[in-house]
Amino acid sequence: MVRELTSEGIAVAFIKERLTFRGNDAPVDTLMLTMLDAFAALERSLIRQREREGIAIETTNGRLRGRHGMRR
Repeated sequence: MVRELTSEGIAVAFIKERLTFRGNDAPVDTLMLTMLDAFAALERSLIRQREREGIAIETTNGRLRGRHGMRR
């Protein structure tokens, strides 16, 4: 999404990280954007893994049932 916006001439700023991308394709900007993307992907994977583990534990303990995990 950042690459799409910057290609249209829109600057994208990440306030917390103090990063601004303007689409000038500077090597450091490309590196930072790639790293941010990698960390976001890792976090999404970890969240999904913890969710699956939690559902498995609840199912094993009989606390979840049904297709949508309805509680008894």
